[in-house]
Amino acid sequence: MDKVLIERKPPTHLKKVGKDTWIRIWRVLEEEEKADINDPIVIEAIAFSYQMFRDMAANVKKEGLTMEYTNKAGATNLTKHTLIPEIPKYLQQIRQYLGELGLTGASRKK
Repeated sequence: MDKVLIERKPPTHLKKVGKDTWIRIWRVLEEEEKADINDPIVIEAIAFSYQMFRDMAANVKKEGLTMEYTNKAGATNLTKHTLIPEIPKYLQQIRQYLGELGLTGASRKK
């Protein structure tokens, strides 16, 4: 395997969960000898998306599924937490990128 590929390290801007995800995916690709010079970019996108997903899920867990919203008339109502619709977007993005790397069940069957 290319020495440059072996020396890859996760981007420094990622938090611990993102770095751990990056390392886990990179190891799988290396072990299966599928690592490519362009893969770190895709892996970074997966790791960042997973990091964002975890942060959002933690926020929703902490703040609850609903939140108070005060409209222009001054009435306060309960509304769905604003992060709830964003979470599935990150999960879809993760699935898409994992598929590009051949790391989903469906992509491995091909």
